[in-house]
Amino acid sequence: MKKPHVSRKPIYKSNVRLRAYALVSQPREHRGPLPTAGELDTLRDDLGTFTEDRLDQIVGDHQAFVSVSREAVIAGHCLSLSKRRVVLEVLDDIVSDTAFTDALLELSRMGFKIAVGSTMLESLNGNGRSIADIVRINVLDLNDDELAKQVDRLSRPNIQLLADHVDTYKQFELCQQHNFDMYRGNFFCTPNGEATIISVSRLGALRVLANLQNPDVSSNELEATISADVTLSYKLLRFANSAFMGLDRPMKSINHAVKMVGIERIRVWASLLMFCKMEDKPPELMTTAIVRAAMCERLASSADEGPRETFFTVGLLSVLDALMDCPMEEALGDIPVSSEIKSALIRSEGSLGDALQCVLAYERGEWDQVRYKDLPPMTIRSHYLDSLGWARRISEGLNM
Repeated sequence: MKKPHVSRKPIYKSNVRLRAYALVSQPREHRGPLPTAGELDTLRDDLGTFTEDRLDQIVGDHQAFVSVSREAVIAGHCLSLSKRRVVLEVLDDIVSDTAFTDALLELSRMGFKIAVGSTMLESLNGNGRSIADIVRINVLDLNDDELAKQVDRLSRPNIQLLADHVDTYKQFELCQQHNFDMYRGNFFCTPNGEATIISVSRLGALRVLANLQNPDVSSNELEATISADVTLSYKLLRFANSAFMGLDRPMKSINHAVKMVGIERIRVWASLLMFCKMEDKPPELMTTAIVRAAMCERLASSADEGPRETFFTVGLLSVLDALMDCPMEEALGDIPVSSEIKSALIRSEGSLGDALQCVLAYERGEWDQVRYKDLPPMTIRSHYLDSLGWARRISEGLNM
């Protein structure tokens, strides 16, 4: 049986630190008004993807919001999930009746946390108490007054409010004023149109990043660029000599490192370190860049496209507009990358652009757009999950 596609979306606290991940799975279609026994077995197997021992690959040690169907709740399939690791998220299109409410109430009594949409809150009450622990409000297109009314109407003791579809920094800042507990949306991957000042540390990091991306850089020039930044050169050598890399012998200098592993790998390592140095942006933006880079490279390898390092660079630089708080074309103005990379990032052209669009579609859960060359869907799924694991390990290594 084919496993469904699954991706994750970050959920933030007010300080833009990661609170949890919401898991987005490919929906299964029922052939009739009621699911068959076989379809119920499929629902159970799909939820098995989110048992505790498998969650680590997708969300690390973070909590996961898992969308559950009416059928899965009533059939008791949610019992296979971890009360400690999982929040059961009830979608707005579920028909709430006595059977569903009773089953959800029992899960709540057992210690499961329940998240529901604002339209369902009133109907989910069991024996005088709300079943919901978290209520999400779709903030898309709501102005300040509308948002205030929603928050006032839905606020309850012991209930947390989640601002959903927060897709711009302006929306995020507006929701912060209303003291939401959690925020979900793509705002962290978009330029902040209200930003007027770029921090000195970010400007310095971007200048170094620009030098690293120069396709004509020599080994001596690369060494000089890295060595000029004492922190960068120190962290690069620590990373290169870490147990994570598993190299046969220690690297004693940047020059030694370049000779041992080559310009391209050192360029990649140094670029990753520079991304992690931009501390005035959410750390999850850097994680997203690393996941995209790794998945683009894996797609290229499976489809026999190359050079793989170029695909990695496209994925890594795909967040440059968000880092610079300006359109991608403007952000690339001072970065000496090839015309193919610029075309991929600005206009989604060529094999590079196709790979990036496949990665972005997977990230957003736009499953009908997930394709690259003739790769099987399960290969693409594996590349996404492998990229999540690699990104987690590389982040741990880079932040030593």
